[in-house]
Amino acid sequence: MDNLEAVDLEFAPAAPPAQSLVVMPDYGRPEDMPPMEPEEAIVPAKARTVRRAVPSVRELPSNIVAEQRLLSCIFIDPDDTLSKCETAQVTRATFYESEHGIVYACICDLRRRDLPISIDTVAQELKRTGQLAMIGSYAFLLQVSGLEPTRADVAKLIKIVCEFASRRAIIRAMQDGIEQAHDVNTELDVIVTTLRNRADEADSVGG
Repeated sequence: MDNLEAVDLEFAPAAPPAQSLVVMPDYGRPEDMPPMEPEEAIVPAKARTVRRAVPSVRELPSNIVAEQRLLSCIFIDPDDTLSKCETAQVTRATFYESEHGIVYACICDLRRRDLPISIDTVAQELKRTGQLAMIGSYAFLLQVSGLEPTRADVAKLIKIVCEFASRRAIIRAMQDGIEQAHDVNTELDVIVTTLRNRADEADSVGG
């Protein structure tokens, strides 16, 4: 077999493909350039986001324990406690918890009709008017009456309950004032007068 002479083969790198040269026309001034197509439009890297503050929802101020203790005082001494409540202009709306307001309104109704006031009579009246289920059950009355506050606590409890009712009234008045202020069709004098009247009403809660 013939001897084959070794030959080193060198591979030259392939030449890069020829690139066509794009010659951009000279428009001279920027305003002379033709409008860009939609797909050629420049998209900003990051769009600016406008954030609006969302008001947080806060629970209205209240003192549930004071309301329950005041109801308990009524069951202990209805005549004295209710007389002081009437002097302080306590109403069903003075109570934050709807259950407390229902019980208080029922007690006041029994008193106007010269009927005895006790857990049993209140429960019977609430059942008759279909409101017993609205406060939960008879056990709710037992729980409230079992707090056993003293008579010396009555004035203090009335003051606390009324003050919290005034705070809620002020908050509601301010919220309504904000809505009116945003309404440009409402006269400024009307807004100011309304706020003053609502503030006076809130201040009168609890005498």
